Amino acid sequence: WPIDTTFFVTGNEEVDIKFSYYLLNSLPLDQNNDSAVPGLNREYVEGIEVSLPMLAEQKAIAEVLGSFDDKIAANNDAADIAMSLARAIFDQETANAARSTASSVLTPVLGGTPSRSDDSLWGGSVPWLSVKDITAAPHGIVLSTAESISTVATDVRRLRPFPKGSVVLSARGTVGSVAR
Repeated sequence: WPIDTTFFVTGNEEVDIKFSYYLLNSLPLDQNNDSAVPGLNREYVEGIEVSLPMLAEQKAIAEVLGSFDDKIAANNDAADIAMSLARAIFDQETANAARSTASSVLTPVLGGTPSRSDDSLWGGSVPWLSVKDITAAPHGIVLSTAESISTVATDVRRLRPFPKGSVVLSARGTVGSVAR
């Protein structure tokens, strides 16, 4: 049963329910910024214009996209198994290795966030990695970032880029998440 913070949709003779899933995922629902507390206004959603192919075409589209979803799920399962195997191999191969403190072999570098009040620092061409990106990284691999900063921001002290392939560890928010 949906709770009072969710909407649900039903299919009908004109709309395939599986197609509606892909339709809803294609809508700009995150642009509903009409209050300080994030929420989705039903009237906003009802006012969005959508393209609606004939029912047979909707079903065909949903079937093709569903096949992609199945392939993604299978790939994620394979990646999960590979990660488990990698962890097991790592544990086995390092079980009898010499031990050191992390600080003797790793050098942590604390990042810094550009001022959110200075618009000239945000929205540029330089990817900006945040804890949100680290925790959302599939299998610990960051492929893209939700935000970007300007080259002006990179000139500010402590805002230097790390080389591609760097290992990052979150120190705020979700503490201890690791990604590459």
